[in-house]
Amino acid sequence: MRIAALFCVALLVPGLCAAASVDNPEFKSWSKFGEGSMVEYKVQSEAAGTKTESTMTITLVEKTDEKPGLGTKTKMVVAGNEMTMPAQKRDVPAKIEQAEGSGEKPDMEEGNEDVEAAGKTLSCKTTTTVTESNGMKTTSKSYMCDDVPGGMVKMSSQTEGSVSSTTEMHLVKLDAK
Repeated sequence: MRIAALFCVALLVPGLCAAASVDNPEFKSWSKFGEGSMVEYKVQSEAAGTKTESTMTITLVEKTDEKPGLGTKTKMVVAGNEMTMPAQKRDVPAKIEQAEGSGEKPDMEEGNEDVEAAGKTLSCKTTTTVTESNGMKTTSKSYMCDDVPGGMVKMSSQTEGSVSSTTEMHLVKLDAK
């Protein structure tokens, strides 16, 4: 009887523990572009009085049906010192595990807005979120466009509270193939 019960538990537990795989939005965005497609962003951050500027270039270096490969190059200027980070390559899987809810959902507002970026006017879907945790409030806004590899056109984030910070990221170059 015990062996039968253990066998049943062994069969049921993997099904109970398995997370659902869902379509990966990043894969969906990159997969419709050809190898060599590229986006470049300028990122400016300030936290605790320290300013950081960086340029991030993301290129579709390998296109497959399962996992497009992205190459990322980053140059940073921190406190007046320029650093070039080693190039990184990562695969973007077609499916990802769906994250389980972690309690309260942030306040969210969606809209549409035209944005000037990379010498073009891009029609973007916007999402603004506001979260509060541990006495800190973070307001973030993203601008997404289907005509841009990876989708991101612009992003801004401000945190207020015991630690204040701001981050701005915007598209400066675009080569969609």
